[in-house]
Amino acid sequence: MQPRDRSQRGATFDHVAELYAEVRPGYPQALVERVLQLADLSEPGRILEVGCGPAKATLPFARRGHQMVCLEPGAALAALASEQLKAFPAVEVEVCRFEEYALPEERFDLLISAQAWHWVDPEIGDAKAAQALRPGGLIALFWNRPRLARSTLYDALDTVYRAEAPHLVQAIPPGGRAAITERIDDRIARSAVFDRPLIETFPWQEVYETERYLKLMATQSDHLLLEDEMRQRLFAELARVIDQAGGCIPVDYDAVLIAAHQNGSEA
Repeated sequence: MQPRDRSQRGATFDHVAELYAEVRPGYPQALVERVLQLADLSEPGRILEVGCGPAKATLPFARRGHQMVCLEPGAALAALASEQLKAFPAVEVEVCRFEEYALPEERFDLLISAQAWHWVDPEIGDAKAAQALRPGGLIALFWNRPRLARSTLYDALDTVYRAEAPHLVQAIPPGGRAAITERIDDRIARSAVFDRPLIETFPWQEVYETERYLKLMATQSDHLLLEDEMRQRLFAELARVIDQAGGCIPVDYDAVLIAAHQNGSEA
């Protein structure tokens, strides 16, 4: 993905900020606990969040009393995050891309990024993350990765995509997300500034009724970029298929965590 394409696709979420806040899933508590354990943050520390969106992942850390700087390039999403976080005076939200963020002199204990690190320019992001962290500080990157097991419903959805938006066939199941995490893991593993990363998976499930599932799809960048007529046809057919299957669709998620400690080397 070219830097321009990356920034353009990443910016699409701000156009559906309220919908994103409504339907995008959160993250398992077990993942949050594991991140804090790896970062050795039993006491409040300093956390930098890259791409906080409407604060889906921010709140579990904010509730622990951590001092947080949350970066969000979308003004509408940042406004929603600020509203969600107004009860936490130690948390500030900045409308800023990580690539342009001026790092403070005091380094952070932990850098987190939920569902966002693949939008960061890899030529800048990994090295700058190491600069942002104190020696031994932790980078923790995580994504919800849907798994749609082969089933009659899956096959029917796949048929709809092949008929109405064939270039999105890989989105059902969204296997591209697996490749994203594998590439980032490999990149950090080859980095001179981080220890070898670990990958851990936290499985969980959510059941979506038809309308809510379509809203979820309406927050996906590849679906947002469809022409209006194509999107309307696609969503109408998806609704028909899900309604015929009983009006709901179970989605199994793997919350995938990539974490690595800054090794003290100069970035």
